[in-house]
Amino acid sequence: AASAKTAYHSADGGGAWERTFRAPGDAVITAVALDPLNVQQAVITTSGGLYRTTDGGRHWGRVFGGAGLGASACDSPLFHPTRAQTVFAGAATRLLQSEDGGAHWESLSLPQGAGAIRALALHPASADQLYAMAEQELFEVSLRDRQWRSLFRLSTPQGESPDDIEEAAEELTEEILSSQSLTSLAVDPQDAQRLFLGSSRGV
Repeated sequence: AASAKTAYHSADGGGAWERTFRAPGDAVITAVALDPLNVQQAVITTSGGLYRTTDGGRHWGRVFGGAGLGASACDSPLFHPTRAQTVFAGAATRLLQSEDGGAHWESLSLPQGAGAIRALALHPASADQLYAMAEQELFEVSLRDRQWRSLFRLSTPQGESPDDIEEAAEELTEEILSSQSLTSLAVDPQDAQRLFLGSSRGV
């Protein structure tokens, strides 16, 4: 569990809690992810970088910091449920991927104009597909060839229309289409074609 500045750990199902991490300086915690294949490993994203523990939270190390104004802000960490040591995170206008549990990271640039990544989710039926939700657009990312495919764009310039919008996205109401930003993403684990998007005006 985490607040804006502090992450806590419980070893007895929530009966007692101890502080395990505190964000340094002006940084705030944006999300926490636990490795489902290794209970000792976790990643915390903050507005000032990405941190990792391999010993159940006793020690933490900063493993990504970025360069330039705003480049260190990270969000949406996600461990792959079947591929050991594979973890993802969003950072500014990039998707970060690590194949060694977060010790080292490589960047995959987002399509131009997509904005920062707000949420990540894996395709429930394909280990090679990842959904990446940016501020204005939802993408399907192929982990095999690193190709990005737009599934839904929140707003489209007047006189133009998106090329790759799924049938479900076409049924969204005008109220959702006029919202300012996307805020959350959920994928039906039983039906890969059923996605839910939260916006600043609703679902």
